[in-house]
Amino acid sequence: MPDIPADRAPDATLQLRADPYRFISARCRAHGSDLFATRVLMEPAICLHGAAAAELFYDTDRFRRAGALPGRIRKLLFGEGGVQGLDGAVHAHRKAMHLSFMTPERMAEMETLLLDKLRIRAAAWEERGTVEMHDALVGLVADVAATWCGLGPEPDMTRRRDQLQSMFEQAGSAGPVYWAARLDRRRADTWARDLVDAVRAGLATPPADSPLAIIADWRDAEGALLSPEVAGVEFLNVLRPITAVGDWLVFVLHALAVEEAPDTDDASLKRFVTEVRRLYPFFPMLGARTTRAVEWQGHAFPADRLVLLDVWGTNRDPRVWDDPDRFAPSRFEGHTPGPFEMIPQGGGDHATGHRCSGEWLTERMMRVAARFFVEELDWDVPEQKLDLDYRRLPGLPRGGMPLSRIARR
Repeated sequence: MPDIPADRAPDATLQLRADPYRFISARCRAHGSDLFATRVLMEPAICLHGAAAAELFYDTDRFRRAGALPGRIRKLLFGEGGVQGLDGAVHAHRKAMHLSFMTPERMAEMETLLLDKLRIRAAAWEERGTVEMHDALVGLVADVAATWCGLGPEPDMTRRRDQLQSMFEQAGSAGPVYWAARLDRRRADTWARDLVDAVRAGLATPPADSPLAIIADWRDAEGALLSPEVAGVEFLNVLRPITAVGDWLVFVLHALAVEEAPDTDDASLKRFVTEVRRLYPFFPMLGARTTRAVEWQGHAFPADRLVLLDVWGTNRDPRVWDDPDRFAPSRFEGHTPGPFEMIPQGGGDHATGHRCSGEWLTERMMRVAARFFVEELDWDVPEQKLDLDYRRLPGLPRGGMPLSRIARR
């Protein structure tokens, strides 16, 4: 059985941090392979690339998520005890809770909330000469997410939005910035736990179909309520990723600024948003561990080996995508990507695997924003750095995406 191609460097942590999106695909090209062995944080790891590798990675018989990611990333981004670190029947039961929020009615409610808030904020943007849209959109989406999750029509998210933002934008950081983000995480965990306690004590009554109400009342397969701490983590596992959709909206705006604006019929917007999700740098990679010794394409993976799947590079694999670096929404005319070909929010099946339960909601929010910025606003792009910062997570525009001369139509 042939050896897995291996990096020569004793540890690749610094190189990965320096170029997290292109790290795996560049080395796979250099090795002429869809996998290679390396070390990350001095731990042996196998890196995978491509749709076939993604299908392997999402085989729950051969891979697990529990304990997969380094603790420093897991504790900041996901917290302790949440759905992302579960496997098997326990994961399926908890995932059912998250999918229960994603009904057509509730997603339509999110579309209405988002559009209403965009229209309100646009009135204020008109009065300001230039608006830094990254901060504006993340803050706006945090407010909308809080309302949708059950915190009332005008929640005070002044402190929380920064805490939520630091969780997903500093997960790959180090040093003082990382530890400040961990403090934000602890404060947000305490706040979320207290919210759950208030609902259970009858001191707060969120709508019955809201995530806060459902999570506070959710019981495990044995009929026991989730602990307040775990329920709080799961509430943040809804509120945090919806807030992170603000970054996806920045990518939508960036694409509108540098590419041809789409028609605003539903089909054209769907193609446009799908291409944004394929091409723009959100998650660079995902992690899992082998449950046992695994063989793939003639290579042997040891049991309990850390495995990293290339998300960014798989979405640009030239074996699947013609001219993969070109922004071309027309590629989706009559074509729906397979469950492992395009994986910006995970691959496989939503109900049985680890694909993001909020993927449909993300797409709908992006379409609302795209239509709004095309149909309802005039705006200019002042001179700025429009290139994307691939050292940052997510890889946002370096200049923060300011707009000027904003005017409602």
